[in-house]
Amino acid sequence: MKKISTIYNSILEINKTTYFHNLAPYYPINAVLNSKKEFDNCDFDSIMHDTLKQENTLSMIEMYINETNENKVAWAEYKDEIYGLDLTTSNKDVNNTFIPKFIYIKLETKLIKEITRNKPVIDPLFKIKKTYTSPKGRNYYRDDKSYSLSTLNYHRKYVKEKEEIEVEYRKSAAYQRKLMTPSLRYDILKRDGFKCQICGYSQEDGVKLHVDHILPVAKGGKTKKGNLRTLCEDCNLGKSHKYDPQGTN
Repeated sequence: MKKISTIYNSILEINKTTYFHNLAPYYPINAVLNSKKEFDNCDFDSIMHDTLKQENTLSMIEMYINETNENKVAWAEYKDEIYGLDLTTSNKDVNNTFIPKFIYIKLETKLIKEITRNKPVIDPLFKIKKTYTSPKGRNYYRDDKSYSLSTLNYHRKYVKEKEEIEVEYRKSAAYQRKLMTPSLRYDILKRDGFKCQICGYSQEDGVKLHVDHILPVAKGGKTKKGNLRTLCEDCNLGKSHKYDPQGTN
């Protein structure tokens, strides 16, 4: 009968050219917290964002999302091909057997059901579970929340946008100036002997000392020890944003 049934053999051919990714129905994300307060204050979106910031996890989730989307396309095409088969071929095929038509249809339907591919994972859930166990193990707390693929995509885009903004901010002059901590300023002053590196004056000469960016932050200078030096207020104000890479600056 398998050789006779046109529909059966057509489905076999469709199956040969159809590929589904073998994915789990949900992706687990576990967060083990260190205190009851942390457990109470930790929201699921924050756990999701922290997870998406991890390079290995992000690449894994992105691969999972891509494969899920490929499953969606493949499943839609598969259904179209299956539903597009000519069911009237059964009436013709049964004439090539000695099996009564109602038995043939019943057997063919069973065969078709056995070989028709099951629906792949196209709507996975990303399940976050947060837990806390008290030091002596007397109390255990657990809560969980599931995210759909569309919701996860929203959070993934949000995290990427935040990271892009952070990258741009780190290139800014405001960020470089923020890196000038009191500790770093003291280290530079001490390294330079608490003297202006242009005129040689010190606080004992009545001048106010500044820590200067040799290549100004306005021109892309970084707040690194190699780009910092001690200048008195007059020399620093006189220099302003000037920079001469070929001479003394």
